[in-house]
Amino acid sequence: MKILNINKYYQHTSGGDRFFFDTENILSSLGHEVIPYCLDYRNNYETPFSKYFPEGIPGTDTNNQPVLKKVKLFLNGIYSFEAKNGLAHLISESSPEIAHLHILHYTLSSSVIDILHSKGIPIVFSLHDYRIFCAGAYLYRQGHQCQKCINGHYYNAIKYRCDGNSIGRNIMATIGNYIYKFTDVYDKVDLFTVPHDGMMELMAQAGIPRKKIRVLKNPFSVNEELPLPSLGEQVTFFGYLSFHKGILTLLKAAANLPNIPFIICGKGEALNEIQAFIERNKIKNVEIDTVSRWHNGLKNILASSRFVVSPSEWPTPLEYSTLETMSLGKAIVASRIGGNAHIIKDGETGIFFEPGNSGDLERAINYLYSRPELCEQIGKNARNEIIQNFSEDAFYQELINIYDEAIDLRRNQI
Repeated sequence: MKILNINKYYQHTSGGDRFFFDTENILSSLGHEVIPYCLDYRNNYETPFSKYFPEGIPGTDTNNQPVLKKVKLFLNGIYSFEAKNGLAHLISESSPEIAHLHILHYTLSSSVIDILHSKGIPIVFSLHDYRIFCAGAYLYRQGHQCQKCINGHYYNAIKYRCDGNSIGRNIMATIGNYIYKFTDVYDKVDLFTVPHDGMMELMAQAGIPRKKIRVLKNPFSVNEELPLPSLGEQVTFFGYLSFHKGILTLLKAAANLPNIPFIICGKGEALNEIQAFIERNKIKNVEIDTVSRWHNGLKNILASSRFVVSPSEWPTPLEYSTLETMSLGKAIVASRIGGNAHIIKDGETGIFFEPGNSGDLERAINYLYSRPELCEQIGKNARNEIIQNFSEDAFYQELINIYDEAIDLRRNQI
């Protein structure tokens, strides 16, 4: 099968990008031809298809652009004719049988859906966040969960500056979402995928027909020959450092547990505030590591940890950090929200606490830290849970079934 795989980045920046590349790698390894279409960023991986990619400018660079360039970025974020034309050229030269969409809002835009639909190409859209109705993507605003836009009240993005502090970005997101709504662009998508039933319910509430949504868990495999690691001393968080990840809640809990060492591994927009919070509150038992990566030290840090904390405060799709932790045989203390609530069994494969509640997180950490035998048992259970319920083979079979269904749906519409 010849598959168009469409995403904002052709590089790893998030869990959505990992899903995109895992999809490409699994399909390619089994004989399918996968054709990427992304924005052309300077840190992209090499691909012969990059000549079709429209220009991409990182968000951190937009303030330094000339006025006309900013206007172009603004308009392309709402509807990109450049992305539409580049994709039309690629389609004419490659003749794909199906398109698989990932992250495209406010960059590639809905223009790619329009051109795919006009060419009669079946469309599967994997949703990795909530941007189809939430400008901020995470259903999270100013330290709290938020669903003000789920019923179509997109103007709240401007009112609350949900997509960063830039008024321009929020106006762009608001206009884009209203255009998508009133032009019924999502009606042109044959099937959507989400990683769990909870996300399906939210998408259905936002207006995506339930009959068009399929559950597709993340592709993930475990090396069953790896030995289970021994228990270490520190409690670890790893991932992108942003407020919706619940980092401040973790720091508040850590401040009240001075005899337990913590390590926070990652980079992100909240790094400076995290460091300032630690200094301001004189927290001595938290180390920040912005250097280690999964294949460069982070795996060793996890292996030597007592357990991992996942304090997310947004309804996560399905975090790779949770899957990685469980696959290594490490216990996890996690907020009862989003993907965590659908994969972790409280007291068996992890310990839950209420999201945003630092006192409850403190209780959970203290409880598990003081019970090393329970910690080891939960880690073993967690590893078995991943082995039994996740595999690349199972992902592939489910994905091909979804592709075949989308192709049949499109064929019946013609």
